[in-house]
Amino acid sequence: MFHKRYTVTDPPIMLALYDPVRPEDPAGGVDGTSSEADLTRVQDELSASLGLDALSLWIERGYVWVNVVWDDGTLQDAVDQAYGHGVVIVTSALREID
Repeated sequence: MFHKRYTVTDPPIMLALYDPVRPEDPAGGVDGTSSEADLTRVQDELSASLGLDALSLWIERGYVWVNVVWDDGTLQDAVDQAYGHGVVIVTSALREID
């Protein structure tokens, strides 16, 4: 049987130095005003229409949150037009970098 031994050669580095910067809250810290029944209906409709294009879909803080791989604003505009502004928040797993 082959065993390897590791030797610490440098002092430890805090893992917090590698944490990504938390993205800004797209709701600006403001809770939504839609009813739970309306949000559930919207969530069900989006789940059916987006299918696997939605990485995750949930209700929180008075909004339906939809996480997709990438939205250039087109999906957000479409859900705003369909359900009204401030009902659905679309977030992207990929983010632009400077």
